[in-house]
Amino acid sequence: MEKEAAEYSRLVRMFATPPALPLSEGEMNALKKADMFTVRFEGWDLPCYGWGEGRTVLLCHGWGSRAGHLTLLARSLAQAGFRAIAFDAPAHHSLPVEKKKEYSNMFEFGRAIAQVVRNLGDVYGVFGHSLGAMASLFAMAAYPHLEESSFSCSKLLLASAPATTRHVIGNFCRIHSLDESQRRTLEDELQTTFAMALDDYDCARALKTIPPATMIIQGANDEYFVLEETLAHTAAPGISRIVVITGCGHNRVLASKKAFTETK
Repeated sequence: MEKEAAEYSRLVRMFATPPALPLSEGEMNALKKADMFTVRFEGWDLPCYGWGEGRTVLLCHGWGSRAGHLTLLARSLAQAGFRAIAFDAPAHHSLPVEKKKEYSNMFEFGRAIAQVVRNLGDVYGVFGHSLGAMASLFAMAAYPHLEESSFSCSKLLLASAPATTRHVIGNFCRIHSLDESQRRTLEDELQTTFAMALDDYDCARALKTIPPATMIIQGANDEYFVLEETLAHTAAPGISRIVVITGCGHNRVLASKKAFTETK
């Protein structure tokens, strides 16, 4: 069983703490124009934001991100005749809140996505970015620790998705200047803390087990993962449509007009 957050080691605590990013005025104004509601999840209220009417598309942000970073895509989908819903995953917030959750993880992301899908009812499509892409995929595939979180949709769109959890750890270690010994320690501690085997969580393998039509969008200039470390590179030919967008990085793909066009 997963340990309590209070039992996390120093490295796991670092890994499980989302970075804090300042809110922009434009982002807050866009969110305030949305239809706002909450979904109860494991003792917390997940803020949700909706735009438009039509078939529902759920937008899932990445680690350290938030619903506010998906407003351009949400409004583009609304203009195309969809109901776009974005939400703030556990420990992530688009607008200021009094009580904040401090830690989260990929499994919690996946469970939260599934809970929002259940609350919405019939969901036509799911868009996941980065960790939101991984969590969506592993939840749909009912991977270990997410067996009760499986859900279905007609279309799945995965943007800037790392190939495996080991690649996520590698990027984290590069950002925090951790050496190889510290990386091995972190990997061992994560496996113990979350009762998991890192090698189980391979996105290309999971992709083969799910039924919906899938599209993979990847920025060619991703600052965090070289192309060989992404699902766009490891996905088996013919399983998904793969679109690599030049001139876009890991996050800038969310503001790409070509990504908006492909998403629709």
